Amino acid sequence: MPRLPGKGIIPSKAEQKLINDAIYGRAFKGLTRKQSDEVRKEIVRGIRDKEGIQEVIKRITASGNVPVAQANLIVRTEDHEIRAILREAAFKINDPKGENLYKWAGPSYQPGRSTKVCQEIKRLTRNGVTMQRLKEIVREQAHKYNPKWEVRDWTPHGNCRHQPIRYFGD
Repeated sequence: MPRLPGKGIIPSKAEQKLINDAIYGRAFKGLTRKQSDEVRKEIVRGIRDKEGIQEVIKRITASGNVPVAQANLIVRTEDHEIRAILREAAFKINDPKGENLYKWAGPSYQPGRSTKVCQEIKRLTRNGVTMQRLKEIVREQAHKYNPKWEVRDWTPHGNCRHQPIRYFGD
């Protein structure tokens, strides 16, 4: 796998296509595909430039095309999904045979704030599972707890703050 000096590993064309398809694969509710892609570009720019979510939301809402509440939900949810996709790609580069184990991690349980779906995913993966199994568990639990949610690999609900992480044992 080629490397850039000081920059890390360069994703293969297939990996880059997978990342792009996952990021730019659909339009947001109430927005055109073009508007949706512009919003995503701003989110990716924010991640690249290490900006905070509020900075990205301000840029997106400045045009007047996206209400603040919708921008907040989109940015938080998409930022989460994009970061998880990039994390998965890095895991695959560092573990091409898929031998490592992973679990679902995020903020501690807080009544009224934490979701049952993420608590259940954490419980089911607490001893580590393969990356593929973790994705399956996220999808299964998202369907169970949020049957109307458009489930993607790493986002079982809007505003999710959990991520896949490598499991090293207790």
